Amino acid sequence: MANRVKEMQTVRAILQLMHRQVSLNNISKQLHLARRTVRKYAKIARHSSYPLDELLALDDPSLCAVMYPPAAPVAPDINSRCAYFLSRMQYYAEELKRRGVTRQLLWKEYQQDYPVGYSYSQFCHLLAQHQRIKQATMHFEHQPADKTLLDFAGGKMHYTDPETGEVKAVPVLICVLPFEWL
Repeated sequence: MANRVKEMQTVRAILQLMHRQVSLNNISKQLHLARRTVRKYAKIARHSSYPLDELLALDDPSLCAVMYPPAAPVAPDINSRCAYFLSRMQYYAEELKRRGVTRQLLWKEYQQDYPVGYSYSQFCHLLAQHQRIKQATMHFEHQPADKTLLDFAGGKMHYTDPETGEVKAVPVLICVLPFEWL
């Protein structure tokens, strides 16, 4: 199976054969190992600070520490990234209601606070998912001319009075006669 850790006895056998100047192909044939596996251990041995005879003299725990160095630091736990994002979700939802605030702006702010966080596309996907859950919808059936729905839309519009040249702000009223076409 791929990427399995070999026993120290096998690693020592590779090192002994390397010390005797046996080629890597012959080592893989003699030990019934993949050539790639033998090359991997040979590369680690060559790049270590020990010569081959000193590597063979090491005890098993010390040799293990040389042949299997600690892995590079991994990105933060996915759960911590998710927990941070969820803790800020209410803030993002409120900010999106404000005029001029975009998902791009929120994501840039998120990246400054949490640099190893979600990418922009994942950030938008999670925001949309949250908004879908929070926004309940319901189907209403309307009779023709039964009701008039009205609301003021967004910010105020402006017009210039032709007589005075004064710019005036006016609210925008939206009126709808709902009707379901069957």
